[in-house]
Amino acid sequence: MTDINKYGKKFKEFEFSLIYNDENKGFKNFIIYERGLLIEKSFFLWHDVIYVTYYNKDKKIIINLNDQRELKIYSKEKSELMSFYNKASKQVEKYRHFDTLKKLKVDLDEINIVMDTNSFDDETYLDTLTGDIIYIPMELNEDNVYDEDYIKDLPKWEQEEAEHIKKVYE
Repeated sequence: MTDINKYGKKFKEFEFSLIYNDENKGFKNFIIYERGLLIEKSFFLWHDVIYVTYYNKDKKIIINLNDQRELKIYSKEKSELMSFYNKASKQVEKYRHFDTLKKLKVDLDEINIVMDTNSFDDETYLDTLTGDIIYIPMELNEDNVYDEDYIKDLPKWEQEEAEHIKKVYE
């Protein structure tokens, strides 16, 4: 697998001092790619980055990751830090959700039919895990499905459907 397939387009390479988990790792190569940040042999996807913060006074950047880790980057070159910060911040915002997307097989004809025939009182959802269309009739909407007195008077098959619909709402 080539870098372009794995990481996306390569934008720029930097060399900074890195402190990782409060341990000085010395100077490392930082490569900003379209899909993430490569530091030596560690690749961090942009969706794993919470935010990137630049501290002008200390000439450092802190990258906060989803798993509570921090990458602290130092440099004497303010312009290099600013260049890194600007590009990394832009990539975080642009690709934060990119890698969480997945291919989903859906029936477009079924979606079209639902869009054309669905009444205002009924609800229809797309299950983003399976691609299935979930139809919720007005009788089992969010107001009614949690009303135990209402549900107990329904036929057994509608009671079972109500349990399924509760999971959809949750």
